[in-house]
Amino acid sequence: MLLFIRLIFVWILEALKKLVPNCFRAKKDVSNDIVLITGGGSGFGRLLALRFAEHGSTVIIWDINEHGLNETKSEIDRKFGTKCFAYLCDVSNRVDVYSKAESVKKDVGNVTILINNAGILQVDNFLSLKDENVERLFKVNILSHFWTCKAFLPSMLNSNSGHIVSIASIGGIVGAPKFSDYCATKAAAISLMESLYSELYFAGKSNINLTTICPVFMRTAMAKTVNSDFVIEPDFAADQTMDAILRNENFVTIPRWQYLSCMLKPILPPKVVVMFMNLLNAQNAFMNYHSSFN
Repeated sequence: MLLFIRLIFVWILEALKKLVPNCFRAKKDVSNDIVLITGGGSGFGRLLALRFAEHGSTVIIWDINEHGLNETKSEIDRKFGTKCFAYLCDVSNRVDVYSKAESVKKDVGNVTILINNAGILQVDNFLSLKDENVERLFKVNILSHFWTCKAFLPSMLNSNSGHIVSIASIGGIVGAPKFSDYCATKAAAISLMESLYSELYFAGKSNINLTTICPVFMRTAMAKTVNSDFVIEPDFAADQTMDAILRNENFVTIPRWQYLSCMLKPILPPKVVVMFMNLLNAQNAFMNYHSSFN
């Protein structure tokens, strides 16, 4: 019992490291890592690919957008000259995922950092959501995580090393209006990572790092003019994500003050949560995204 209490104390101290400014915390070297990023042909995936290339990593990008893949690869070649491999892959199709995974292992080697970033969304009232889009969204946003992890985790288990990253969302913690299916997939992604963490820990594979990233909505083409604390710049989110990965953090909200959402939600009535979102002008953000789809 005394040992257990000591361990709890140590783990609490580890959790409190989040309060230490980043400038005082060590970063790991990823120059020898093979990093695979789903959805790397554009947007947030491209930003992460560029940052890993800047750190000297071998970068592998998957996407269904061939033009986007070529653009990302060309930008990496032009700016950094590091190795970048691009594969057309539909992550919603497990057969395609497993096939491309075998190609990656043969062409490049074992993936040491897996980043599940690919994601899509539809924005509408719950009863107006198209069934076929809901199914597609679940395949891309969460089922693909199962296929990629099953494809690349075995080599990590063999070496008891590696890193799996899930780009989830604060929407997986606090549900947003007109995003019911999207929020459901992000909540599933968070739970998957929590379950996988405990499974690896009890299997004695604690050197495999897991990082779950929960940003608020990013300012994209669908949210250029919105003014809300629930919308952040993609470059800021990418920098925060890289910091979290390089420091082997387990769970990160972006911005960091969104930890309050995680802490307070279980004890506050739903009406209070909604009122808090309203004070932060969240509704403006959600409606802006909605108007961009119509």
